[in-house]
Amino acid sequence: MQPSESKQASRGALSERHRKELEASALTTAAIATIQWSTDHHGNLLIPYLKPDGSPETCHDGRPFLRKKPAWSDERLATNPPRYISPKGEGCRVYHSHQAIAAGNYSERINNIQIPIRIIEGEKKTEAATLHDQKRITVGIGGISSWTDRYDGGESRPLVDWDEIPMDGRTVIICPDSDARKPAVRSATKGLAELLRSKGAYVLIERLPNDLDGERLGLDDLVFRYGAGYLKQITELAHPAFVMSGRGVNANLVFHLPDEPEGKNAAFERGEYLVGMVGRNWKQSLAGERFWHQWSVTHWTEHSGHDAVESIIETFLDAQDWKCRESRVIRDLRGSLRRSIGDLPPAPTPGLIPFRNGCLRLTDQALIKHRPEHGNRWSLPFPWQPDADGAAVDAWLLDRLGDADSVAVFRAFVRSLVLGEWTKAFLELVGPSNSGKTIATNIARAAVGMTNTAASKLERLENNAQRFETAKFRGKRLALFSEAGGYSGPMEVIKAMTGGDEISAEIKGSMAPADFTFFGGVIITTNQPIRPVDSSGAVINRRRSLYFTKVVAARDEREILEPDGAGGWRGELAAAMPGWIVSLVQMDPQEARRALARDVSSVPRMEQQLQALTESDSLADWAEQHLVWDESCVGEMAVRIGVKDQDPGSYLFPHYCRSVREQEQHPLSMRNFKPKLIDMLRDTLGLPLPQGATSAGPYRIRNCGSVIPMVRLRIKADGDALGVIRFALQRRLRNGSGTDPERTNPNHRTDGMDGTDPENSRVWEKTERSVPQYVDCEPEPIPSVPSVCPLAPERSAPVPERSQSVPPPSPPWHPIALGIHAEHPDWLPCQIALHLGPGFDHVDGRAVKAFLEART
Repeated sequence: MQPSESKQASRGALSERHRKELEASALTTAAIATIQWSTDHHGNLLIPYLKPDGSPETCHDGRPFLRKKPAWSDERLATNPPRYISPKGEGCRVYHSHQAIAAGNYSERINNIQIPIRIIEGEKKTEAATLHDQKRITVGIGGISSWTDRYDGGESRPLVDWDEIPMDGRTVIICPDSDARKPAVRSATKGLAELLRSKGAYVLIERLPNDLDGERLGLDDLVFRYGAGYLKQITELAHPAFVMSGRGVNANLVFHLPDEPEGKNAAFERGEYLVGMVGRNWKQSLAGERFWHQWSVTHWTEHSGHDAVESIIETFLDAQDWKCRESRVIRDLRGSLRRSIGDLPPAPTPGLIPFRNGCLRLTDQALIKHRPEHGNRWSLPFPWQPDADGAAVDAWLLDRLGDADSVAVFRAFVRSLVLGEWTKAFLELVGPSNSGKTIATNIARAAVGMTNTAASKLERLENNAQRFETAKFRGKRLALFSEAGGYSGPMEVIKAMTGGDEISAEIKGSMAPADFTFFGGVIITTNQPIRPVDSSGAVINRRRSLYFTKVVAARDEREILEPDGAGGWRGELAAAMPGWIVSLVQMDPQEARRALARDVSSVPRMEQQLQALTESDSLADWAEQHLVWDESCVGEMAVRIGVKDQDPGSYLFPHYCRSVREQEQHPLSMRNFKPKLIDMLRDTLGLPLPQGATSAGPYRIRNCGSVIPMVRLRIKADGDALGVIRFALQRRLRNGSGTDPERTNPNHRTDGMDGTDPENSRVWEKTERSVPQYVDCEPEPIPSVPSVCPLAPERSAPVPERSQSVPPPSPPWHPIALGIHAEHPDWLPCQIALHLGPGFDHVDGRAVKAFLEART
């Protein structure tokens, strides 16, 4: 015994060990405080007996009658000594509940034959029954055969206490432990029942079930494990101790204690016993009659079919050793269970993360017990260990991804899965075989639990013929799509999953509604970037691509993180996963949001985004190669869209079609080309193109038609000017979330001290040479150019209508209007008509050439 316990015992207090023992007997703190039990200086539990009036029960010599639960030494335990000891030579007594006496009027209540009495073996069970079933008076005896004694040295005879309790016309319930079928227990129960019947009582037997593992249950164990409601169910099922046997003059009452429920109510009674024991761990599913939810210690899981529930039914029947196993019995029990349990588990409690050893409450990072009412649908296979170290996982990710910003993206994404913070993005892991993509995926799976993950192929998910495919992601927190290299189909379901839209689903064999909203994360692993068919730009906005470029040779392969086949993980990183999850929980929310934002924060991340975009989107690839940003190209100077059959050197859409076809790809339709290009440049990449509809205003100019302002086709004079995609990414990096040195001096070479890579400093060199003339400045003023002949104040004839086969003139000062084509940059030796405004009708080509030479 601990010193503190000895000190408590000397004061007649209850030791902490005995306090926990009583709590495990379904007694509350208040009930423990009410009963007058204590621990002596030897560590023995002392149980005083009271008379109905509250005075102490005494021995023959006047000393208080105390039952003792000894603190046996380990040597004595090996000899199986008695668990409780009564005063020597004093026989047995009836134990009256201290709680019932403290409540008042106990003597009057026990003398009132209208109040049923329960007789139970054991003082702790007496107090537990009194606390949880106050409709009846519960009295205790030391053991099932302790209703007799021979304290006067004679033969064993009923306790004199039974003469002091009115029994005639009273309902008396005998409640043995669940091992009532043992011959000794059955015999003692029969003897007590016959005594009570002889006193005029109506005797019932309250049969307790064995636990699911077949172990014996007492009333206190049953209440502690399955609740007071189950006790009340069993009390209602108490059956008469005596039944009529024989007929006529031979008919008489005989003691009857059946091994299992029987008679016309047998199916109902079996169902009540089953539901009370397992019912709170099962719920119906809205998916249909064949679907169930089961509580599995840490979380709720969904089962398809009846196998799981019928397995628990068989386990229950085995534990009770009930022999009736016909198919109708199993079917009836399954029906009883389904009718008695509620629909669906409760909604998950916000702010709780279920670990193996409890639920982490995020508000104060306290660990609380798992409970079905928390509604968790998943659980981590690791314990919460706030002092654990997860640096090994970050070190491996840095080695595979190559830069800290990419690691931050991965960490922030997995953090959102663990915390249940839905993010409008998906992760694309790109790299060759043996580069670490699978291990990175396993890290994410381990962080959310394998049962919380579902996997599929993009081809199946986006195929309308696979109508059951989406249902597998209902209620999951991580969706995995592997081996997606070369996929070039639609991404409508992925957009719905990452956009919070309602997803159509159908469950095989069920007519129940199955549509759902996916609040998890999506990870796509691929050898090369996927090429989605998406005219809206949503995939570009939600895509976060990470590149794995280091290939591990076969001789260097090691077991890093793999499933162990038993729901856990093995490998070099397995021990570090609890610490890594701790670091995710403690990650700064602002840092996580910045990492997952569309705006990249470093040059390496910008290069990865550029690579993913140009490799997966033919329109982005064409724009990067052939378009440059020019803020002077507005109004009538803006480049026209054109139609497919027009000059590719003068119009955007024909140029795009020719370029894409040369790469043996299918171009977008003319209807989708302009909206997607504007959406990508303006809404996705953040270039300052005019807001509003893409078919009106600055996007449709009178006498010019459909245009896109501020971008133009690249010409030879542009040299190594940035492509429009790279220009947009660098502009967003400088103006958005770049480091301080990048924002203050973006054109200078970096030394790596600001978190960027010195090897990428050539990006800034290219910016220094070509960007300043286009960015953050007003268009240069157009110099006055003398005309060859002055214009008349008014035109001598109206301007004829243009033929549909003849393209309209290009805007003034546009390279195409000046005869400078992307493929033919020679000067046209002719006068070119330019709409310069009042006072000019045409200008000499030589003057135009002189102006351009001065400008460039």
